Amino acid sequence: MNSNTNTTPAALNLLNVFSRRSVVAMGFAALAGAAVLAAGLPVNAQAAERTVKIGTEGLYAPFSFRTAAGKLTGFDVEVAREAAKRAGVKLEFVAAPWDALIAALDAKRVDAVFNQVVVNDTRKAKYALSSPYLEERGVVVVKEGTANPPSSFENLKGRKVAGVPSANWVVAAANAGAQILPVKEGAQAFSLVATGRAEAAVNAESAFEAYKKAQPRAKLVVAAKSVDAERVAGLFRKDDAALAEAFGKAIDSMKADGTITKFAEQFLQPKE
Repeated sequence: MNSNTNTTPAALNLLNVFSRRSVVAMGFAALAGAAVLAAGLPVNAQAAERTVKIGTEGLYAPFSFRTAAGKLTGFDVEVAREAAKRAGVKLEFVAAPWDALIAALDAKRVDAVFNQVVVNDTRKAKYALSSPYLEERGVVVVKEGTANPPSSFENLKGRKVAGVPSANWVVAAANAGAQILPVKEGAQAFSLVATGRAEAAVNAESAFEAYKKAQPRAKLVVAAKSVDAERVAGLFRKDDAALAEAFGKAIDSMKADGTITKFAEQFLQPKE
């Protein structure tokens, strides 16, 4: 993965829209043809024989969710959909709870996961990843008027915190000594706080903004934010590294031409 960062004008515009959130621009390159899969054939030459299955939650707004009409959409979903189109492969989404997505990838029931997968050293060692397509901060959410609210993730020690156990921000809370109240999806964590069954919930900042939009009467507020933003990318098996590269090149082209910015403005910009 290229460690040099080149921020495009489109990414700069997005930074102005989201002061704490940025689209990552890393080593832009022209999408010059399809990548080569392990069998040695171009991706688009195998498209007729293989449909790439993408695992995603479908319950994690604004990243992966269903509309009232039942259509699967969201920031991560549309990034994956457009990347597959540019890579020249057919695409099928497989919806599953977050805790089952990585297991499905390992078992080859899906070929990739696009669901706010945070890039970290453990995942880089075990999996292939696409180019990053978002940076996101985590937030600690509490009820309005909470006495002595946590001022940081480190301040969660001993507190009852709701969240999806394997999610990155929840792992950070657990490492800080929080007592984790497990839920299957993020909105449930916020509901536990709203009803007083949890002292706090941790999740991505955009996820809380989406919850507040859907539940405007919820008396919840952000008490703390993570110091650093995390990079988000598509997750692939090591034996599908060429497919990850093809998606990565497609994502690079989407960052370069402003498509990522368009999706971010559509799904991640808070709207009144």
